[in-house]
Amino acid sequence: MKLLVVLPRFPYPLQKGDQLRAYHQLVQLAEQYEIHLLALSHTKVQQQWFQQLAPYCSSIHVVRLFPIASAFYAFFNLLCGRPLQLGWWTSLRARRECRRLIRQLEPDAIYCQMIRTLPTIFLGGCRSGSKEYPPIVLDYQDALSLNLQRRAATTRPPLRWILRYESHAMHRAELDALHRTSATTIISPVDRAAIHPSITLVANGVDTTYFAHTANRTPTHTLLFTGNMAYPPNISAARFLAEEIMPHVWATQPDATLLLAGANPVPDVLGLQNFRIHVSGTLPDIRTAYNDALIFVAPMLIGSGMQNKLLEAMSMQLPVITTPIASTPLPDSPALVADTPATFAKHILHLIQNPTLRANLADQGRRYVLQHHAWHAATLPLKQLLEEVTQDNKDVFTVRNL
Repeated sequence: MKLLVVLPRFPYPLQKGDQLRAYHQLVQLAEQYEIHLLALSHTKVQQQWFQQLAPYCSSIHVVRLFPIASAFYAFFNLLCGRPLQLGWWTSLRARRECRRLIRQLEPDAIYCQMIRTLPTIFLGGCRSGSKEYPPIVLDYQDALSLNLQRRAATTRPPLRWILRYESHAMHRAELDALHRTSATTIISPVDRAAIHPSITLVANGVDTTYFAHTANRTPTHTLLFTGNMAYPPNISAARFLAEEIMPHVWATQPDATLLLAGANPVPDVLGLQNFRIHVSGTLPDIRTAYNDALIFVAPMLIGSGMQNKLLEAMSMQLPVITTPIASTPLPDSPALVADTPATFAKHILHLIQNPTLRANLADQGRRYVLQHHAWHAATLPLKQLLEEVTQDNKDVFTVRNL
């Protein structure tokens, strides 16, 4: 069967969570579908990135988005009371290309990632499963409205006002998408509850072969936090860790060091560097950061969805300490949970001083990931859902001129 996949970003390199999820889902879906990829991109896609997708896609189509046009559509959406993000990802060229591919390919289904792709797929009042469109499965990934709501609570005006507007507008768009698609998926139960209980859960996974324990590693840093260091939730977590948690740790363990690893560190993150805190910036291989630490600490205060960094750390056999926000989407995981600087420090010091406990938590984390979050297992609910919607609509969809 043919599957048209529409993404808001080219799924390589694997720098952001949505790229990671899209790439590995494409690898799994290619086992039973003829994949045709339509990706939007605000940056130029390099030729070697195409080559990474070529084994899994029968055709790859990219529509370049430009900041001036994106800003215009975002402002237009603001005037209309619609989400700024949907405007930022709106492109008439992308809409035309999507309709052309539907006419040419006659796909059995469309799978699109994140609500940002809906302006590309829908024109006017068209709906999934109509005579003009095949069944459409939308992967919300996260409840973006919940993410924005949490961010608004920790910021000051005027950014707070913008985030609140965007949260309310996005929530309306998320609810509307339920009625315009054949089926929807999301990563975590918390995010599902923020939108609608009918959404199918499709968890994130981790490449357990790639993210595997390196024997006889000799860590040079005590603690590690990873992530895109230009993303507000990661910036918030890095500052909280360096400024609020580490002083409690240093009071007892003055030789403890922290590595903040990840792409695009902003000045707020770079300014945290001192002789006990190292900011790495982009690393050719993020596994070197995991191999370089004893303990993984992710004090996520805002955000939504499932944190891939936690799965990677557990797959690399690092004990994990995180917040309730980040641990809730991972029920029954061995991650330690804390919600105050003092509690974080208590867990950190206990693990530093107890190698046996560190080893036990590391082994439990690896087993947990292998059982629940290997990509093959994580993608099964999506495969089943696509089979259901294509079967239900098999005799309905007839391609017409759009």
